[in-house]
Amino acid sequence: MLKHFQTHSLFQEYQRLANLPVLSAVDEKRILKILKIAETDDLLDTLITEFEDSLAQKEGFLEEKYLEYYKDQSDKLKFFIKNLSESS
Repeated sequence: MLKHFQTHSLFQEYQRLANLPVLSAVDEKRILKILKIAETDDLLDTLITEFEDSLAQKEGFLEEKYLEYYKDQSDKLKFFIKNLSESS
């Protein structure tokens, strides 16, 4: 588990990267690395989840009219990934 100041620093970096209009390949790798770290750091995971939820709410993505669409898209993606992994 990271020290709180390390977690806070990583979270600030994640926020900065997540707010960029376009990510470079280096930025993408860094976000993935931070998300990987968050898998084992409960505080970082919670901070990122709350941040992402607030962004989704701010942009209106959590409105009732969109939720069914997102569920359908998620189901399609899961089906695609499952079929892709079975064919490999």
